[in-house]
Amino acid sequence: MTDTDVRDALTRASGHLDPAPDLLDRVRAGGRRRVVRRRSVLGGALAALAVGAVPAVRAVRGAPVTATAAGDLGRDAELLERVRAAWRSAVPGLSGQPYVHWAGNTPAGPVALITQSSADTVMDHQGFVETVGGRLRVVAGTLLVEPGTVGPAAILAGAGRDVLVLATGGQSVWYSETYEINAAGRVDRTFVQVPDQREGVVVYPRVDNTGIALMLSGGRTPRVPILNFDERFGGARPVRIERVLPGAGTARLTDSEKIRWDLGRQTGFLDPYGYHFDEGPAEWYLRGRTADGRRLVVQTLVLNGEARVFCLVGAANSTPVVHYLGAYGTGVSARLKVPGGDVLVLRARLPEKLGVAVAADKCQLRFRVRDGAWLPVSGNAAVLPEAATELEVTPPDGAAIVPLPLP
Repeated sequence: MTDTDVRDALTRASGHLDPAPDLLDRVRAGGRRRVVRRRSVLGGALAALAVGAVPAVRAVRGAPVTATAAGDLGRDAELLERVRAAWRSAVPGLSGQPYVHWAGNTPAGPVALITQSSADTVMDHQGFVETVGGRLRVVAGTLLVEPGTVGPAAILAGAGRDVLVLATGGQSVWYSETYEINAAGRVDRTFVQVPDQREGVVVYPRVDNTGIALMLSGGRTPRVPILNFDERFGGARPVRIERVLPGAGTARLTDSEKIRWDLGRQTGFLDPYGYHFDEGPAEWYLRGRTADGRRLVVQTLVLNGEARVFCLVGAANSTPVVHYLGAYGTGVSARLKVPGGDVLVLRARLPEKLGVAVAADKCQLRFRVRDGAWLPVSGNAAVLPEAATELEVTPPDGAAIVPLPLP
């Protein structure tokens, strides 16, 4: 039985609970290998740390402060003084003296790790100073840590934000360079433990800045924060559009049913340890019923700006069968160019001859069978009959005919 199987079983058995993120890791403590292959876990239960330019994020725990700055530039007194000056200018109002823990050359130029006590001395502020255009600049976002410690945190440095500078904070950190979507539509990653570093900082040059993942072995914070990720790559999450289709009934789902029938709340389909673009097409959640009375859900999930399409089918009181129908751009979607801008259209033929799921945000829809009359669609999303062959999409500006996938 794999970790994913065990986590799925725990989810089904305790869907109404809010378990600690490290539950299974503590159950399996002591048996971890140096290289682990696992699917992303705990879905929406592990919320991503949002690190802004002003708010600070609290670390789990930190490594003790060392007496002198580490790194190949740690004895460059002139550089360290310029680092402290840049920090004081950007982060005013703190007490005590800023302390440089590490300073080193990177492919993006000199970078330093620094902390300073808060005015009430209850917590320290931890941050990075990077080189931009030949000048030192404090990275947006800081971390709150216990006084006298350094917590796990990272930044993406360089003009292309492709140099990862990672402070381990004395903890066991696991790094994944990229991910894959497997045949079931799940996220697969290979994690490698970051080597123990005497200096406490590791530099990864030329990383895929929207494919990497950083994971702690345990604790209540599962993902190592990249303090400046949102500065360059962040944005609003895709809007989620829910539709209850005709015939679905009016009964509300129980909490456990909401988990079983929503892949966005299940293990493996999201990537809680990874860093991705937030922007993307609308996420659709269409709930209906098949002709034989089974529950039907058509759902899209957006990751790194790309959407995957799923179909869930089963009895209302059972665990549904999940069918992965593919990613946008592989036949389950169409992109229309109209005067008002591009329109993305969902057009996925469902398994078991259940029909064709269609959806287009802010559009009116009609369909027909071969050369028959055009029939109206109620709303901007529906499951059309299996025989449907064409879809007419009418956005606010323009209109277009979209052929539907062949059976």
